[in-house]
Formats: sequence, structure tokens, C-alpha cells
Amino acid sequence: MKGNQSAMLNKLKLAGLGGGASGQHAKFTKRKSDQEGWTAGVFLKSRANGDRIWLQRIMIDGKRREIELGSFLTLSLAEARAAAQENRKTIAEGGDIFAELRRQHRQDIRDRIRRLSAKLNENTALPAQQPIPQDPAPGPRPVAIEQPDAPIADAASEESDIAKVRALGPHIDAALSVILEAVPADVDSSYVSQDMLALATACGIDMLEQACRVTLEKGDCTLLSIVAILDEDAAATDADENANPIAHGNIRGPEHFH
Repeated sequence: MKGNQSAMLNKLKLAGLGGGASGQHAKFTKRKSDQEGWTAGVFLKSRANGDRIWLQRIMIDGKRREIELGSFLTLSLAEARAAAQENRKTIAEGGDIFAELRRQHRQDIRDRIRRLSAKLNENTALPAQQPIPQDPAPGPRPVAIEQPDAPIADAASEESDIAKVRALGPHIDAALSVILEAVPADVDSSYVSQDMLALATACGIDMLEQACRVTLEKGDCTLLSIVAILDEDAAATDADENANPIAHGNIRGPEHFH
């Protein structure tokens, strides 16, 4: 996974698009490969924006899997271990913990996109935003009615959204490829392009391109990491705009009173 992200970034740099790291996100170090020193258990993981999360590493059907347990700020070590134990119990009983985790994860991302959009557009009237779909609550499925044209239309719509995202910028394109590759084969991946378009509408293409570049450099390219960086940048922009007006007056000079 991280190897693929590095390959994507190297291709961009060879094309003259990667650039040198700069600004507050400039410093980063090469991390160990997942293949080196992998151990099952509960660990702390740092995201590209500096946030720390509890991570459970576990073997499932002979495969190494990672499960995000929650934020370091809101979850204690004891609570993280208890959640990990509950996951082990569910897996041992044959339950599928990943389906519900993915649903919760996607809804969390969409909630954060909505808050980010509201923050950026708080004092600005903008055209209608790209709709952010809600994940439906689990429930009984209706009886399927054969509609042969529907899957074709859905596939065409998804391909159209993907093409729109790829056209936004080189780092956005590379990030989309990494995120799509991580979506399990049995999961509908259309939400990825929809959420990327919603982010572009909410914060602008330039901010999204920068956030994607940072996550690729950090080797932590996920939708949640991208949203976290955008949220951080939006907060910094808001702080600059709300800076003390006296300080701005001093910058103009002591004799400037207007």
C-alpha cells in the first residue's frame, strides 16, 4: 500500500510535479515497511496531519489486517485494548466487523466534509454544493427487481465522476488511485469519487491538490487524512482572517489610521 503511494509520488516528481517539501508539512521521514517487524497488538499511529490514532493489528485468515480503534485524544489505552478484544471475539465467532466499520468510517468522513464546507462558507454565499450522500441505516433489503440497464447506468456515472476527479490535478489523481486501490473488491467504491468531488467543491481545487500532495508524501493517503489536513488548513486560514486589526494597522505603519 505505502509502496504504491511512494511509486505514485515518484512518478509525479519525475514529471516535475512533485516538488520539494515546503511549509509546515515539509518535514517527513521514511517509515519502515509493513513487512518489517510486524507484530499483532494495539499501537499508536500518526496521521499525515499529526493526529494520533489507536490501531489494532491482527491476523485474519492468515492475512495481516489493521483496524482503526479511535483517536488518541478520546480513547484511553485501556479502552483501545477493550475494543481490540471485542474485535477479536467477533472475528472468532465468524462475524464481519469490517462491513460496519467501513460504513461508520465513510459516514464520519462525510460528516467532517459537511463541517468543513460549513466552516469555509460561513460568511460566503456559494452555488449549490456537490451533494454528500448519506450511508443508509442497515435494514432489510427489498426484493430485487430485474433492471438490466441500471447497473450499466451506475457504472457509467461512476466512471464519469472518476474522470472528473482525475482532471482536477496530478496529486488528486494520484491520491484517488491509491484510495481506490485500498477499497475491497466486494465494496462499492463510488463513494470515493463522490467524496473527492464534494471536497473540491467545499475547499477549492488548490487546497485539495495540496492536501493530496502532503498525504502522498507522508505515505498516509486516505480520505480521512485528506479531510484532516483540509480541516487544519481551514482553521489556520480562519485564524489569519480573524487576527487582531491593531496588528494589521501596525504593519502599515504608525501613521496609518484608516
